[in-house]
Amino acid sequence: MRSVLPLIVGALALMSASVPAHADTCRDELVSARLGMIEGNSVVRTEAVSSREALSLAAQGGGLNFQRTVEDFWRIKVRRSVDPRDLEVRYRITGGGDRSGPAVHQDADNQTFPVRLIPTQPRILCEDLSYRIIFGGFTALARASGIGYAGLYALEIDVDVQPR
Repeated sequence: MRSVLPLIVGALALMSASVPAHADTCRDELVSARLGMIEGNSVVRTEAVSSREALSLAAQGGGLNFQRTVEDFWRIKVRRSVDPRDLEVRYRITGGGDRSGPAVHQDADNQTFPVRLIPTQPRILCEDLSYRIIFGGFTALARASGIGYAGLYALEIDVDVQPR
């Protein structure tokens, strides 16, 4: 699954393609989705880093280091016997490596800052007698002190989820 994860600095926000984390959509996915990854198709924004927060972070020393959590980044439909701890989850940021890479300004490719992903433990979203929907996400850690432009920044993230 490939998703775009934009970030805004100055107003700095984190966005990702993801499926809304609503129980009713989960129940629908139990009935309609095939086994395997469930494709998300919408862009979700996380809370922006406001100018006030940026000033506060910079005043604490060490530059503008911040984090944002994306809880429901991917979903997978599996048999009920699959335990979330039995899933192997790999994240890859385009232009980087496993779990780390650059956030790129939407209008200026030369404006970037590094982002690192810390995966969260996969959890069960809903289940019935035969299947369950398991979901997962990550916390993005970033150091944006060296950027020159405020605005929208983006990441493209590939995620691969496989039973072990």
